Amino acid sequence: MRLPSRADVLNVVHNHVFSVLDERDTIRELERYGPDGFDWNERVRRAASILLPVLVDISPALAEESVSPFNAAAELLSHLENDVAREAFAAMKQRVSGSPDTIEQWIKRAQGLARLAGQAVPNVESQQVSAEARRFLLSDRGLGNLVTDNGNSIYPDLLLSDFDYSFLPFQSRSDPIHGPCLRNPDAPRPSNVPDGCEIKTNKSKRLRVDAHGAHPGLHLGITWGLEGSLVGVHDVWIAYIRESDYSISDGRVDVTTKKRSFGHTPFISLLRGAD
Repeated sequence: MRLPSRADVLNVVHNHVFSVLDERDTIRELERYGPDGFDWNERVRRAASILLPVLVDISPALAEESVSPFNAAAELLSHLENDVAREAFAAMKQRVSGSPDTIEQWIKRAQGLARLAGQAVPNVESQQVSAEARRFLLSDRGLGNLVTDNGNSIYPDLLLSDFDYSFLPFQSRSDPIHGPCLRNPDAPRPSNVPDGCEIKTNKSKRLRVDAHGAHPGLHLGITWGLEGSLVGVHDVWIAYIRESDYSISDGRVDVTTKKRSFGHTPFISLLRGAD
């Protein structure tokens, strides 16, 4: 079966995302988003037009780089224990002066360290996969200078570098702003803006996201799991999530903040151009 080209995937992904942005409910939602008098529709559409082609292009590398550090120990061990390595080490022992035992001990030590490092793989969590995905996206092989990191505790994770947010009001303790605003006057950061990109990962084949608030915007999802002694990515996903895509529940009795959640339905694969 012929795999879809990147151009084919981009066409499907673009149509999928913009079909949501074109819906009247989405347009009205963004028209209501603060501050008063500012319409986010054009900004959100421009952000999607900029980000989607690059995300489709780099998604295969993103899938690999998000888990490659966790699989490095197994890869090293395979190099140390294959027939080519054994022949090379045997030849080295014959040619290098000194005790052959020293070389043998070094090899065994390297194999032992690789096995020890590999024992951490079953304990990998989504937070670690998210951190590696973020590292790659901010690198020159990812989105590079196209985006800036918005920090770990502010929505969204990534912002387009050339977007200006100076028109936003600063968050106030006395009169809290629940929509787009700026935080930290000394080093202003946009918060709750719908024109960035949020990164979400799930140890599952499908996405399920819990959040403290209903935040609209592009969401980049990575589903992953354990494949024997390795960590593998199932797929890389994208969706424009609206406030209306969230469901609300009271959560546990001892939690006063209601939980906002959304599921896999809005997403489409950046690797395959399919849901």
